[in-house]
Amino acid sequence: MRYIRTSQEAEQNAAARMRAMGFRDAEVTPNGADGGVDVRTASALAQVKWRGAVVSRSDVQKLVGARGDDVGKHLLFFTASGYSAYAVEYADRHRIALFIYEPHGEISVKNATAADFVSVPDIAVPHDTKVQVVDQSVLDCPGPNLDSLSSLHSADIYKAGRLAGSIARRPGNCTEFRYSPSYDGPPLASTLPLSCERVRCDKGAVPPFFAGLLPEGNRLTMLARAASVGVEDELSLLLAVGGDTPGDVQVFPAGTTPVEARALANCSVVDELEFDHTVHSIDRHAIPGAQDKVSASIATARASGVSGRFILKLSQLSYPYLIENEAAHLTAARALKLPVATADLVHDRSGQLGLLVRRFDRVHEGGSWHRLAFEDATQVLGLPPSAKYNIDAIDVVEALAGRVDTPLLAARNLYLQFLFAWLSGNGDLHGKNAGVLRDGTGRWVVAPIYDIPCTLIYGDDSMALPIAGRTKGLRAKHWAQFAAEIGLPAKAAISAQRLALRACATVDFDGLPFTGSPRNRTLRELRLRRAELEDSL
Repeated sequence: MRYIRTSQEAEQNAAARMRAMGFRDAEVTPNGADGGVDVRTASALAQVKWRGAVVSRSDVQKLVGARGDDVGKHLLFFTASGYSAYAVEYADRHRIALFIYEPHGEISVKNATAADFVSVPDIAVPHDTKVQVVDQSVLDCPGPNLDSLSSLHSADIYKAGRLAGSIARRPGNCTEFRYSPSYDGPPLASTLPLSCERVRCDKGAVPPFFAGLLPEGNRLTMLARAASVGVEDELSLLLAVGGDTPGDVQVFPAGTTPVEARALANCSVVDELEFDHTVHSIDRHAIPGAQDKVSASIATARASGVSGRFILKLSQLSYPYLIENEAAHLTAARALKLPVATADLVHDRSGQLGLLVRRFDRVHEGGSWHRLAFEDATQVLGLPPSAKYNIDAIDVVEALAGRVDTPLLAARNLYLQFLFAWLSGNGDLHGKNAGVLRDGTGRWVVAPIYDIPCTLIYGDDSMALPIAGRTKGLRAKHWAQFAAEIGLPAKAAISAQRLALRACATVDFDGLPFTGSPRNRTLRELRLRRAELEDSL
């Protein structure tokens, strides 16, 4: 979402990437305090170069010099500008991992040593490094032992508490899904009709609906490391977190008794927690998305004012004030007169801020919790999570509207979501951030709005998905064209535009802690977008 704009941000990004690789104690060193080393762990040192010319051999040699006599430490180098041939040759000879990071923070490998760190699950981590958890009971969380997942050959799939089918490993690194002969309930997903006899997938993958249940980004990498499997082994990863997934589908080792999974943040009141103890822990709940977040179950309303089943979103150094940002936009989105995920800003025992988002796919009835079916747009389209940016907004609207009982109303509501995203500077409305929900009455409806911070403040000035064929430089005519493409009458589109403008006007941007040039650039661009639409009405 956000471009790396300073050397400090580049170093924080490198530390985060190293933690995802398994160096869980990676921290940025104080400026000038560590002889050129920018990130340090008990078992590794890293240097981060921001801008400038390509990295030379002498640059890499300095990192070796900083290691001194402690030759057991791993060495990693991160740059945005590339390496000279001599630098690569020297690094290969001394087994120094070379990485190149992109403006948004993603990394690619430059040599075989770096590839080993990314692909091999047994990175050396100090023996005294511990993954902390919120509650000791989490250590006894029901579910298969992470070390045994790759040896499990079959999974049972449950739909709303009923055994519905199975996924099994087949020779040649394939998996096969099939329904149980006795199952007569609703289909597991829109892409898995009851008429399908079996669905086979290659290279360790599972059908896209199931892949869409998995976490993403660093949280997926952490899970794979903990389970000693590759990220391509989707069945093993699904077994690790399948006891609680979005919607009403659950995945368990074949032949085992389904057991409710405990939330990672499992407590009586939210202010008993310490959020820092959760961010690098392994969550045995399947929570999609790349943002730092954990499952949460709050037992009572005392002190925190909330109770129920939640997703706890945590602060991220690379996106300052993201928690406050999203909370403000969720509040403003309610003026769209559409369902919006309920969220509360909360503090832990040390005063750290978090966003507690109530799960809309869980309802409490008759003294127990029930799961509601849910699918995001990539799942409805039969696409893997990695395709969430590679589709058109039209595809999202048509797929989701075609899944509900009132398609024209759904198209109008989704039009409002995309329009609100543009007017509020949210460039992350992709295929996994819109979906459909089977509500308590059994009707399929567009899911409540969720994951809607302003990403423009972080330098992201484009839409995640094309509107009328473009992601930048949108004008009023493009929104009129988009409405026509999804079958929304012109009068309904104009009404939606007026409503979206009124809703965006309620965003309390002055109440957010952003300052300086980022704030000024963001407000200027938002004024231009809103004026463009207002002038056309």
